[in-house]
Amino acid sequence: MRRSTPVRAVLFDIGGVILDAPLMGIRKYMADAGINRKTFARRFTTSEAWRRLNCGTVDLHEFCKEFDSECVAAGEPGNHNVKYMVQLMNDTMVLRPRMVAAAARLQGAGFTVGGLTNNWRVGEGDQDQMTTCVEEMRHIFDVLIESCKEGVMKPDRQIYQIALDTLVGAGKLSNLEPAEVLFLDDLKHNVEAAAAFGFNTIHVDTVDQALSQLEEVVGVPMPVKK
Repeated sequence: MRRSTPVRAVLFDIGGVILDAPLMGIRKYMADAGINRKTFARRFTTSEAWRRLNCGTVDLHEFCKEFDSECVAAGEPGNHNVKYMVQLMNDTMVLRPRMVAAAARLQGAGFTVGGLTNNWRVGEGDQDQMTTCVEEMRHIFDVLIESCKEGVMKPDRQIYQIALDTLVGAGKLSNLEPAEVLFLDDLKHNVEAAAAFGFNTIHVDTVDQALSQLEEVVGVPMPVKK
């Protein structure tokens, strides 16, 4: 986190910031399927199928088939039940009312507020918690940058440039420098990439910690825990 110039725009990640992180759901899936945690995590971070899912090239159903093929090719267990995994993730991704209220307060105080998320397309007729939340947050966010619609995902530098351009295009700001943007994310590599681009950043660990740092940076009182 840094404050070289006043912040005029704030970007929130969705899963892990506006919503509880899906990590516990993914861990339960691995435990139920007897999958080694380190192996599964490594597979996700190097998976072309995962990148294609988040970049909108494939939907969840197509991802499952491609991810299985990658696992089998690497000598790892396949036959992943993507519907069950998403169900567990949905059970974990609960809306954080104080973060939603914080976004609304910032907008009311004159900040341009947006969402910047890695997300995916669900299959026709399907729905998941991430998709539902994104739709519900549209009335609070001035802009919403979705990896599956932009064709690029965090931590790629290009998506931070897209976010900056989109914030200006929202109409409230005629120009904006990276140092005038504050970005909140729960994943360290996304935060580091955003900082390298020039954004101010908050690495979200807990709601209390994030809101305390957010209030310090922007000078707007944040919702307190009841």
